[in-house]
Amino acid sequence: MYPCKDPNNYSRLAIPIFDILGNLVGVNCRRLDGVVKYPSYAKKYLMLQGFNTSYHLYLLHKILKNNLNSVIVVEGEISCLRMHTRGYNNTVAMSGASLSKNQATLLAQTVNEVTLLIEAGQAAEQGLIRSLQNLKKVGFFKVKVARLLDDDPDTVDVKVLEKALKEAYSA
Repeated sequence: MYPCKDPNNYSRLAIPIFDILGNLVGVNCRRLDGVVKYPSYAKKYLMLQGFNTSYHLYLLHKILKNNLNSVIVVEGEISCLRMHTRGYNNTVAMSGASLSKNQATLLAQTVNEVTLLIEAGQAAEQGLIRSLQNLKKVGFFKVKVARLLDDDPDTVDVKVLEKALKEAYSA
């Protein structure tokens, strides 16, 4: 990850995205100022032109390299990195609120079990429904759901995170 500035002089973090073989395929630049509502010219995320996140899962190549058979799926790359710093090295990010059919296919081809770690909020709930539908469409049924009621993986207390994962239910 690399700090940078965009053309509007906003601080961003350039996050390299790799395919399952470890080849660099894109860069996601996330704004770092914490503003909730962004003007149209200063989006929260900027992708390299032509890069489509729906074909990749952030850090999946690392999980495969380490022969891990189960993954925890979170929304964004920052949440994914935070999970790794907390010892959850089997975490990937979908770079959005829901898994695309392509991402569901990647998971079905590479791992045996998925836990969707869902943040609080309506967008996350809607994303959960789409994610489960896409996983079922590709024949992936070994799925658990863990819920964070008031927070997201970036900021949640470790004990709350552990409890949510322990109480994950089959979907």
